[in-house]
Amino acid sequence: MLTETRGTQARDFADLVRVSLVSGEQRVRVVGTTLGRRHRPHLLEAWGHRFNLQLEDHIALFRYRDVPGMIGRVGTCFGENGINISSAAVGHVPEDGDEDLAVMIVTTDEAVPETVVEQIVSLDGFVAGRAVALG
Repeated sequence: MLTETRGTQARDFADLVRVSLVSGEQRVRVVGTTLGRRHRPHLLEAWGHRFNLQLEDHIALFRYRDVPGMIGRVGTCFGENGINISSAAVGHVPEDGDEDLAVMIVTTDEAVPETVVEQIVSLDGFVAGRAVALG
């Protein structure tokens, strides 16, 4: 089932797209916008956490316990696998009040293999991870 709603107000942005998918009891929502004269796409929310990151062809998202060292673990794993991180953003204060989890999104120069995502998610404190190729 597809439901489309349109509104004339977005809290922080003139143009905002919210996509919510519901499958059984699981609900996934992402929020994005375009910015600048070139209308470059930016991801603003995933897994209930807010941030702002310009989207590129290759992205990876991770949900993890909000404790020191987690960002470094992702960087180390990517480095060991020869994957360059182009940019990153972290959302650690969710709107839903689940304050012990954070979300990190990174853009990379190349596709992130599923084995690397699985390697990171298997580390202590990581809850979920996804890699997406947009281009």
